[in-house]
Amino acid sequence: MYRRATVLFACCTLASCFSGGSTDNLRGEISPTGTALALQVNLANGSNQASAVASIYIDEEKKALVGGDFFTAYTDQENSRLYAVENLSGNYKGDVGVQPGNPVVTIETKYDPEMAREDRWYPVDELLVDPGPNEALVGYSQEFIIPQPLTGLTINNDEFNNRNDSVVLNWDAGDGDQMTFNAIVSCTDGQSDFVYSRFYVLPDGANADDGEYTLPVGEIIDNEFSIDLLATLQRELSTIVAYVVLEYATAGLVKVSDLVNANQSVDVFSMESCKVDLTLFREVGESLPEGVSSGFAISSSSDSTSFTYRKEAM
Repeated sequence: MYRRATVLFACCTLASCFSGGSTDNLRGEISPTGTALALQVNLANGSNQASAVASIYIDEEKKALVGGDFFTAYTDQENSRLYAVENLSGNYKGDVGVQPGNPVVTIETKYDPEMAREDRWYPVDELLVDPGPNEALVGYSQEFIIPQPLTGLTINNDEFNNRNDSVVLNWDAGDGDQMTFNAIVSCTDGQSDFVYSRFYVLPDGANADDGEYTLPVGEIIDNEFSIDLLATLQRELSTIVAYVVLEYATAGLVKVSDLVNANQSVDVFSMESCKVDLTLFREVGESLPEGVSSGFAISSSSDSTSFTYRKEAM
């Protein structure tokens, strides 16, 4: 056992990203009734901060935590509240420090009456009875074990010029868990810029445990005249985790709202070049807490690399 985290819950959310590759065995569908929860907690290579992302649906409707309900993540080292990616978005993210070797992280949904009073627009003494927590949102808890660290990720080239070129990924061989990647792609046509994401599940038996996989550039870079974005309920958490990694590298120049809110096609976008920031994940699934009707819970480790696509001159 390499790394361990206790994590609580998160919920399924809507993402603008392409889903490719094999069947995703970990991300379940959302039931039209009841509470649907999902979580992804990730430990990136070389980091001592575990990243957790979370959201929640009630009867398929994504809910923001208000009125004193909140997410918190804590370890033996520190306690950290998860904050909304955007105000009232229903998506939450946060980092918490972990101990090397066997880091344990607990994420909980809690209720703070003082925080609830701060949200009121009327004087506190005008309401003597506190309304209390939303029982559908508060009190779920679950332990997650972060899989073997993913290390040594490399790519066969730092620049590609044709969508038929092969991208060869190599990483340190390890356990045969589900392997996925999320690519955050920043493109320009010389006059305007566009950012989108690509989610891909490596096929079963595709040397996932041997540390090698090959795919065409065209699986990541759309055709040069149209970028089609497919919104999928199960992919947003992975996109936000990949964004968290990228956020450190870009000092926040790429906004997560560009990745998870853009649900449209971009026509007549003759791209000249794209920067691809690719994060590879080793993932394991966990059971959901009792009383949760559907969703998913994933713990993962990751490593990242990047390359440039520059269209061949005609």
